[in-house]
Amino acid sequence: MIWLSMGLHQKSVRRARRRRWPLRFWLIGILVAVLATVRSTNAVFTSRSSSTGNRLGAGTVAITDNDGGSALFSTASLLPGDSATVCTGVSYTGSVTSAPIRLFVDKTAAQESDSGAVYGAWADSTASMMDDNLTMRIEVSSNDLAASPGSNCNPAGVGSFTDVAGTFGTNMRTLIATNYDFATGLVSQWGTVVPNTWRVWRFTYTFSLAATAAAQSDGLKCAFTWAAQK
Repeated sequence: MIWLSMGLHQKSVRRARRRRWPLRFWLIGILVAVLATVRSTNAVFTSRSSSTGNRLGAGTVAITDNDGGSALFSTASLLPGDSATVCTGVSYTGSVTSAPIRLFVDKTAAQESDSGAVYGAWADSTASMMDDNLTMRIEVSSNDLAASPGSNCNPAGVGSFTDVAGTFGTNMRTLIATNYDFATGLVSQWGTVVPNTWRVWRFTYTFSLAATAAAQSDGLKCAFTWAAQK
């Protein structure tokens, strides 16, 4: 009986061991599969390249002249046939390539006086005869200058002068009424605009010999504006 009981005990132990082996193999199989998955994931090759410090900014379009915003001419006692020439330097100082420079006379800023009366808003009419009898010839030099020419019409290297389109023999009334903003402005004969160089602009006004007594004491105020747009 003792042997038998012992024999049964040994057999039961063997059977228990046999039952545990499949479980162990199953657990080992899962562990191997997990390790294989982890190793496969860690084996991916990677490479990166970066472009840092990127920045975007707007360019500038800017024009300056050397008269400091002051009048090119100011005279109150013109007689028929009087004429004079004045010059100023203009420079493009923008950071982007400029389209052709344009020149216009802002009619919203123009004023006129009739027979010595107080100056008022300019009108496209014959109320004041000054704008009808005053012609303005506008020219631009052909060469770029490294330094501001001031009011000098003939600085060294200035080159030749070309009429700005549409101004030769044109009276001020027509200029103000027709060329009054950038869209309608006069396209200058500037050619290639080189930033930070100067061109001489020459203005020659003439009070018509044909002016009648009706033009006496009449007056005109206006502003010439250079503009670039991109």
